[in-house]
Amino acid sequence: MVKNDRWIIEMAEKGMIAPFDRNQVRKGVISYGVSSYGYDMRLFDEFKVFDAKGNAVIDPKNFDKTHFVDFKGDVCTMPANSYVLGRSLEYFKIPRDVLVICLGKSTYARSGIIVNVTPLEPEWEGYITISISNTAPVPAKLYSNEGLAQLIFVSDSEYALELVDKFGEQIEIYKVGLELFTSAGPKIVQGIHKRKKKVFLDLKLHDIPNTAAKAAVAATRLGVFMFNVHASGGLDMMKMCRDSVVELCLKENLPKPKILGVTVLTSMSQDVLKAEIGIQHSLNTHVRHLSALALKAGLDGVVASGHEVSKIKNHCGKGFIIVTPGIRPSWYPPDDQHRTMTPKQALREGADYIVMGRSVLNHSDPLKAVELISLEMLTV
Repeated sequence: MVKNDRWIIEMAEKGMIAPFDRNQVRKGVISYGVSSYGYDMRLFDEFKVFDAKGNAVIDPKNFDKTHFVDFKGDVCTMPANSYVLGRSLEYFKIPRDVLVICLGKSTYARSGIIVNVTPLEPEWEGYITISISNTAPVPAKLYSNEGLAQLIFVSDSEYALELVDKFGEQIEIYKVGLELFTSAGPKIVQGIHKRKKKVFLDLKLHDIPNTAAKAAVAATRLGVFMFNVHASGGLDMMKMCRDSVVELCLKENLPKPKILGVTVLTSMSQDVLKAEIGIQHSLNTHVRHLSALALKAGLDGVVASGHEVSKIKNHCGKGFIIVTPGIRPSWYPPDDQHRTMTPKQALREGADYIVMGRSVLNHSDPLKAVELISLEMLTV
């Protein structure tokens, strides 16, 4: 599925493209920026211009770099029937479930300037180095800091399903988060179900009660094992979600999913909670308050960091489910999560489920990562 401008803008603002222009810039330049179904990247102002010397023969296996002349400037003039190496002005971080195709713009194509078709594989990161050919019998101009090529983003949910197949019996429940669900849609949930696995739909619903409840019903119809809503949405929102799901399940004889309330994100610290969100009491007190609210609304449990697990269990009861994100094995480097814990620590605290994504997916061998994590858990 080709991704549209809304998806491109959302992902670019999370760091997929930098610098990024959310509008299509056209006036006085070769256009660049977001289009309806793509992004027009710009050309940087440094070039390597091919300069054939005499009757030299080009050998791809042993290329002579002296054939290139370095040039820096706003306008690069390509010799007739020659080519230039350039690079994108933007830096790209391609998501793990997306393939990108780089195609030349028609403005250049009609002048006989051909941009080499270039694929960007899932999880590739960097500036795009690209070959630009002048097929005309006369010199041609290239304009730096203006549009050069269009990038088409195509979702690849098959990558996620390949991982499910690879993990086999080692993992029973898979979290489908906002990025993957936005990219692949309900079919990713269906694909995981076909493999006889369960889905935790981690969309953190947070809206007015009626809208959130309709989304909860839609999640239930997908047959997910578990999904969550933001406890900060309030008692009425959580209760309406729960009641709507129960009513649907009774009416249509569907299995009832577990519904969890999200307390405080593991990326948030006490300082952020107080200075930016305006919550004056302690983080622990706020988590306990939201957990009690979720219990009152009839939810099955909450999502909370390992640091609050024992306090929630004492306050809400041992049967109250706690799903713990921010789990990092002892060998994983620090990242943007503040309230983290190892699998061993979280299980000792009493977590019912632990959520692990980055430490597995960012490992060079995801299957090996699962094995290492399992070893940590077995020593509890």
